[in-house]
Amino acid sequence: MINKKGVFIIAEAGINHNGDLSLAKELVDAAKEAGADAVKFQIFHTESFYSIKHKGFEHTESDIYNLMRSLEFGEKEWIELKEFADRKGILFFASVFDDISFEISRKINMPLYKIASLDITNFPLIKKIAKTKKPVIISTGFSTFDEISRAVKWIEEEKNKNISILHCVSLYPPKPEEINLNFIKTLKTAFPYEIGFSDHTKGWHMTIAAVSLGAKIVEKHFTLDNNLPGPDQKMSLNKDDFKKMVTEIREVEKSFGNGFKQTIVKREKDAVNVARRGIYAKKKIEKGEKLTAENIIGKRPLNDGIGIEFYNTVLNRRVKRTIKEGKLIKFKDLE
Repeated sequence: MINKKGVFIIAEAGINHNGDLSLAKELVDAAKEAGADAVKFQIFHTESFYSIKHKGFEHTESDIYNLMRSLEFGEKEWIELKEFADRKGILFFASVFDDISFEISRKINMPLYKIASLDITNFPLIKKIAKTKKPVIISTGFSTFDEISRAVKWIEEEKNKNISILHCVSLYPPKPEEINLNFIKTLKTAFPYEIGFSDHTKGWHMTIAAVSLGAKIVEKHFTLDNNLPGPDQKMSLNKDDFKKMVTEIREVEKSFGNGFKQTIVKREKDAVNVARRGIYAKKKIEKGEKLTAENIIGKRPLNDGIGIEFYNTVLNRRVKRTIKEGKLIKFKDLE
């Protein structure tokens, strides 16, 4: 499912539905139209997830508990939204954060799971998800390499090796010097699983860079309108920008090739004869005269002449006919 040909692109709708089911459906539609492979939400039961005394984060309101309560869907809404996404032909899945949301995910037959960065140390939740034997994506913000390895081991212990790991920096947004994209290469070396990138930066250039480093899954926050209220709207991509990102990712994929260069591409071959240098007469060369460093020069185009790589080969060869200054020399001109 995730191991499709090409980069698996996730539109992270998250909580950008603002607790409005119709808005959530619009997000599904927009993600499909923008070219995403999947649309992802967050299923949670606030009482099981937040303390009422939680003070919030830098990018959220201080009353995070009541904010999250206002963004919470019940089982009925999730069933309806999953069925809507299925009809639209886009993969629907979610992060789950507690026992109640896990049970909802089972009722809607969610095809894969996301373990959010904050839960990479949540042993009981990870074990519960791993036992479903469904694909699991682990996001790795806040975590050290040892914590990532431990979470992977917890899943593997349940005989579930359908794992993907996303490099992530859980800041909103991180600074360029905080992103450490080369960690993608470290993860690719350390684990036999698909490695990707969950991008919280502004714009999408870091996502493109991650793809060029080998990320096979990318996740980017997605919104209908950056001016909507909500903590994640400002740093999300709208539909037009998300579509541009998808187009650029697909273009970058086409550029990878096979890593070998035993030949050159056809259009480059077609340009060889006008781009490379042939051997020309620097001045008039009389019939029977030898070619020397003083009377020949390498110039474009090569056309059907003698390539400059044969410079030493033709030195001291005599010409069969008089060659005017500036004329291309061919092998048939030589004795």
